[in-house]
Amino acid sequence: MIEKFLRTHSEFEPCPIKLPHGIERAIDEPDWQITLFPHIFNTDGFFISSVRRKD
Repeated sequence: MIEKFLRTHSEFEPCPIKLPHGIERAIDEPDWQITLFPHIFNTDGFFISSVRRKD
């Protein structure tokens, strides 16, 4: 859904997510997205993406 949003809202662009020390992505994904899995991160499951409005 976020990729569709970016295709239809050209005023936004992906923004890299800086992960805290010790947190690594569990799957191969762009640096502006992260998926948190309960069995790996001891959290609820989450998908996070970061975008920003272009200057």
